[in-house]
Amino acid sequence: MNILIFGPNGSGKGTQGAVVQKKYGVPHIETGVIFRQNIFKKTPLGEKAKAFIDRGELVPDDITIPMILDRLKGDDCKKGWLLDGFPRNLAQAEALWTALEKERIKLDYVIEIDLDREIAKKRIMDADFAKQIITIPTIFLLMLSNPFERRWKIYLPCLWLR
Repeated sequence: MNILIFGPNGSGKGTQGAVVQKKYGVPHIETGVIFRQNIFKKTPLGEKAKAFIDRGELVPDDITIPMILDRLKGDDCKKGWLLDGFPRNLAQAEALWTALEKERIKLDYVIEIDLDREIAKKRIMDADFAKQIITIPTIFLLMLSNPFERRWKIYLPCLWLR
């Protein structure tokens, strides 16, 4: 079972991802981890990503998507996967969908966690919650992209957690 989970920062993607991972026995794949692994291994894509990250810029989709595809083709993903942290906007969703189709990688379900803007802000700024998730890059991304103002939908089959 191949699942994509998305929602704003602080919405509980990681928490719900852990539930899905445990229930279905699929790896929980986070884009941040993919970046760190590729940078640590000094892959060509990792080196390119590092240059953007070092400048405080977002890693372009033409670097991110091939990294994701490479990870989804891993042996541990043969029975399925849960992708968390990408896409973050409609253009990325369309590019990822096209790339998955080209590679003949199916996407079975999409989980959208919809969270009120004010609740998301409160969660992120809450000291105890922030200790768990906030890093300097996360704060930078919040300031740079203001994800609370941007909403988008992918009209694919949805799986809603209960």
